[in-house]
Amino acid sequence: MPCEEAGLVEKSSGAKPQVIAALFSLNFFMADMQAGIGPFLGVFLLAHCWESGLIGTVMTVGGIAGMIMTTPAGAMIDATTNKRTFVIIPGIFTVIASAVILVSQGFWVVAASQVATAIAGAAIVPAVTGITLGIVHQAGFNRQNGRNQAFNHAGNMVGAALSGFLGWKFGFGAVKRLTIMWLEVQATIAVGSQLTHGGSCRNASRFLS
Repeated sequence: MPCEEAGLVEKSSGAKPQVIAALFSLNFFMADMQAGIGPFLGVFLLAHCWESGLIGTVMTVGGIAGMIMTTPAGAMIDATTNKRTFVIIPGIFTVIASAVILVSQGFWVVAASQVATAIAGAAIVPAVTGITLGIVHQAGFNRQNGRNQAFNHAGNMVGAALSGFLGWKFGFGAVKRLTIMWLEVQATIAVGSQLTHGGSCRNASRFLS
């Protein structure tokens, strides 16, 4: 399916099908990059005897950090010509931040993990948007961005289904390991693919809503 979709986009944008296929794959695995283990954090911490107030505090700290960083992250990504770096580095940090909670559930460790994950999530969307704009240019952006979102939501559904099954069958540890594996695949795609900004694509943030 990604190859067929890539062929259709190639005809309208001139982009190579393998580049479009890599973009589809990146978006498929991107959901966990944006959230890390956030959706499961509350349940995990409750299982480790955290009080609900402290859980709410660390999640709020992460949310505030992400909100503060959204604008400067978008500005930095707009200004750089190496947008793939802003996919790779946040991916690495999110993997580390998600894995460290398996080792320690101390308050400051979890809080730092949530801040790192939130900052990474603030960077990934404008980075992928900028890469998309550079590859297909303005004329093909709306169509390609819609397809990116379709793959992103498909990845969400598959990830949720796998998480539900693994959590039911093997417990929460399996869910966390799936999330980390998902993130590793996403970072590997970004490192190993032919994704580049495809030329000048500054001011890409105006396409974000």
